[in-house]
Amino acid sequence: MGLLFSITILVEKSGNYSGIERLKTVTLGVKYFLRYPLLGLGWGVFPTYDFLINLLANFGLIGTIPFLIFLRNIYTKLSHLIKLNDINFPLAKAGIESLVLILIVSQLSGFIYHSQFFWMYIGIAMSITALDKAKIE
Repeated sequence: MGLLFSITILVEKSGNYSGIERLKTVTLGVKYFLRYPLLGLGWGVFPTYDFLINLLANFGLIGTIPFLIFLRNIYTKLSHLIKLNDINFPLAKAGIESLVLILIVSQLSGFIYHSQFFWMYIGIAMSITALDKAKIE
């Protein structure tokens, strides 16, 4: 699905230099991933305009799979808080909406431009998930 978004953006921007540059980085990122599928190149070595390709090219499968599981766990915990519909409901809803939004923005416009915001949202989302544990204790 993320690849579909990237292709759509690339097709829309293919007439200018920005689209050509994006296509080159995504294509080269896929080549790097296929060349180094397990460990990748290393964090930040090859910036690309596609979130998933960026993870695969830089982290390889060994780094990308745990990172995606980590994101899924945060999403699952926020969803659980929303289902509880308690006092933390507005925070959990804002947290899940922010997480989804930052993933979409990172996919469409390039993770390299939004990485500081990405980590801030991850920290906020993790804090919100901890609210449920603090209430129980």
